[in-house]
Amino acid sequence: MSGLLLLLASSVKPEKWAPWSAFTSQLGGLLAATGLVTVAWEQWGRRNFTTEIMDIANLSTDLQNSGIKRVTDQYLRDDVWSDLFTDVQKLDIVVAYASTWRNTHRGRIMQIATNPSARIRVFLPDPNDDATMNNLALRFDMNLADIRSKVQEAMGLDPGDWTRGL
Repeated sequence: MSGLLLLLASSVKPEKWAPWSAFTSQLGGLLAATGLVTVAWEQWGRRNFTTEIMDIANLSTDLQNSGIKRVTDQYLRDDVWSDLFTDVQKLDIVVAYASTWRNTHRGRIMQIATNPSARIRVFLPDPNDDATMNNLALRFDMNLADIRSKVQEAMGLDPGDWTRGL
């Protein structure tokens, strides 16, 4: 686009359309510069900016050392989860209550649970902490009693029951 504008500007006879020639030349130059800056940002800037922010917050090393593979709210998308269950020996699950997630990934959880060398840990919120339950009730657009009940239901299942009770 910018090349076309620059070509158009050079082909216009300045004596007849001087303002048009100057305008298209300037606009073409602006678009060319914007395109170059955009390409540079996509190739180097965004990656360097992300690294710099993570370094400033000292998150990069902490995340790498923690063993966290992925954080997501996309609990139903198979492409998010399929590779995370492959050859798992230690599975830590941090959820609000996970009824749908457990049912969706039942087969994968069962496969890990039947491996005697594998370990599954489930982290759930404290259903007796009113602040947490109120926050979750707002987040999931549920009433307090329902969210508390769902968390308690999930807590009633030991890790082995996460496969048997689904």
